[in-house]
Amino acid sequence: MLRSPHPHARIVSIDTSHAREMPGVRAVVTHEDVPGSPLHGRGKADRPVFASEVVRHHGEPIAAVAADHPDTARMAAAAVIVEYEVLDPVTDPEQAFEAEPLHPDGNLIRHIPLHHGDPEAAGEIVVEGLYRIGRADPAPIGAEAGLAVPRPDGGVELYLASTDPHGDRDTAAAAFGLEPERVKVVVTGVPGATADREDQGFQLPLGLLALRTGCPVKLAATREESFLGHAHRHPTLLRYRHHADAEGRLVKVEAQILLDAGAYADTSADALAAAVGFACGPYVVPNAFIEGWAVRTNNPPSGHVRGEGAMQVCAAYEAQMDKIAKKLGIDPAEVRLINAMATGDVLPTGQTVTCPAPVAELLQAVRDFPLPRCPRTRPRRTGCCPAVPRGRVNRARCAGAWATAWAWCTCSAPKARTRSPRRP
Repeated sequence: MLRSPHPHARIVSIDTSHAREMPGVRAVVTHEDVPGSPLHGRGKADRPVFASEVVRHHGEPIAAVAADHPDTARMAAAAVIVEYEVLDPVTDPEQAFEAEPLHPDGNLIRHIPLHHGDPEAAGEIVVEGLYRIGRADPAPIGAEAGLAVPRPDGGVELYLASTDPHGDRDTAAAAFGLEPERVKVVVTGVPGATADREDQGFQLPLGLLALRTGCPVKLAATREESFLGHAHRHPTLLRYRHHADAEGRLVKVEAQILLDAGAYADTSADALAAAVGFACGPYVVPNAFIEGWAVRTNNPPSGHVRGEGAMQVCAAYEAQMDKIAKKLGIDPAEVRLINAMATGDVLPTGQTVTCPAPVAELLQAVRDFPLPRCPRTRPRRTGCCPAVPRGRVNRARCAGAWATAWAWCTCSAPKARTRSPRRP
């Protein structure tokens, strides 16, 4: 695969003649060789199979090469000459609201306001926080790989990992300009819904090359290609304000959630709905005012990763609960128990919880479960490290002693084994 080295640029020209003339090269495909729909996407079909006029993120595919040997294919891809007019990228999602449209559909993918209760409600205790959740990638031991085999009827069989073989078949058929019956997806393994091995950005070029060459084509991505080629978990900016009474009971939660969708929408609308819906966590909140946005930028695409949207807000609202506990001087677990949701409570969305919700029981069980003994339970002979008393481990004190002792103390810490340097 030939990918863009720029996050934002206009494509002036693409010259594949040198790559096509190389010995061992069977096919070179670009946007001009896509016989069907040039766009794809799981939630919204706005992502091109190959960029044609504009590249919107670093690593966007420009062309794909099939050759008799992988090294020949890589050299041929490098021989494709692309002339770019480099443009200023939008990398900050907060700038996306005022920036020039990066896509024909604009920069705003979805806005969700969630208002529940009395906006004038206020608590005796108020804590605020600004949280930034970075881009995450599952990075499995094995990167993406697949095999495409032409069929006698002019169709193609795709052997690859998939969580939605019927959806993958329909998308591939639309891109190949074929009836769905002439495209067969053989699931070689069911991935963990982590956006990598199920990304159609690898499947579609693979099938196009098989159809063009008339031969089986295999693609095995390197780690760099894997990172560049598939969607990731949404980077998120979160602003929170929690109101609580003097006992730690929540009165109101105010939040602003901004999801960086990257260059294309994918499943960002659904991820935002999950983030807003779960913004207050498993706690009873009588008044909630949440604003959520998902926007396009020139960053790598974000998409469906297990627990999409709910993971980012979890980090924020749990940090807020810890701040409330610290301000009141009580156990963080106690604050959570006071506010724990149960069956019959009403969510900020207005929905009543009718299913079992043993939040308090789980919190109590986790809090009461004995932790393992801390490695630093013996008094220091030299007194250089903070000693943790014997018996039940105290979470905070143990964590601090562990970090301090193992970082720099050598009085009784186990000696690290060192390997002898290898001979030249």
